[in-house]
Amino acid sequence: MSVLPSGYIGARYFPQSRQSRCSLIQPTLLSLRWSDIDLKESCITFHRSKNDVTRTHRIMPRTRDALAARLKHVTRYREKRGVKVKGNFVVGNMNGTPFKSLKTAWKGLCSDHDSDDLHFHDHRHTYCPNMLKAGCTLKETNVMIGHKTLRMTDRFSHLEGVMDDGPQDRLATRYTMTGTDLSEAADT
Repeated sequence: MSVLPSGYIGARYFPQSRQSRCSLIQPTLLSLRWSDIDLKESCITFHRSKNDVTRTHRIMPRTRDALAARLKHVTRYREKRGVKVKGNFVVGNMNGTPFKSLKTAWKGLCSDHDSDDLHFHDHRHTYCPNMLKAGCTLKETNVMIGHKTLRMTDRFSHLEGVMDDGPQDRLATRYTMTGTDLSEAADT
């Protein structure tokens, strides 16, 4: 499976938040408004999430730049073509009205990159292990992805693929530092 480039869905620009890569579910992304984004403070607020919890997160610099470029592009396009603004949606039509779905654009993007077995939701299952590999705790990952419970985040994290030999190596180091004989430790 090839990796899809960030920033585009088909011919349409697709700005990504820090949560992307991708922890957002489609309805949350489709309901995102420009008023939810503070480019000066590099923050984004999600009001309309699946579990009805409002969350505010910092935006990574490259995402902030992509959002700023999107806003500049939309503003220029509207001025140049005299488009009457009817909405304030980030992911939507040039007049600011929201897309009803990402399905067509997502299929086009996947087709363009020979990724016919990649689903939008798959990125949530990639996001959690990437957070953990970056050194975040399960609780931090839970907050970022917006799950109600740690149990759900644990399910998405695929820890068996993340942990490798790390815990065993740390335990062996601890035994070495404390002078514990590993054969004694195995007996306890």
